[in-house]
Amino acid sequence: MVASREFSAWTIRLQRGDCVLELLPNISWNKGNAVRRIEADVARRQGMTGRPVYLDDDQTDEHAFDAIVTHGTTVAVGQRPSRAGRRLPNPASVEELLVRLVVATRPR
Repeated sequence: MVASREFSAWTIRLQRGDCVLELLPNISWNKGNAVRRIEADVARRQGMTGRPVYLDDDQTDEHAFDAIVTHGTTVAVGQRPSRAGRRLPNPASVEELLVRLVVATRPR
């Protein structure tokens, strides 16, 4: 189905990643801004703050790393250069980590 609204360079922008093309609103926000907004919303709604964890496998996520590197955990997946504080070798290792976290935090 074709959208009824036409898009132009004024309404969207293209961001190229390693193996992805992202279509984004043509505003000065990035994933770092989004992460900060989510953190603020969680704090406001739940009256608490936490330690954010951000895993990524693409250069388009580096702004998110920058947003939380001082107070969160940043994990790059794969071997590409990154400003992340930690690294996992591949997507299978991400799955293994998530399974371990679920098991470790499961009520007994």
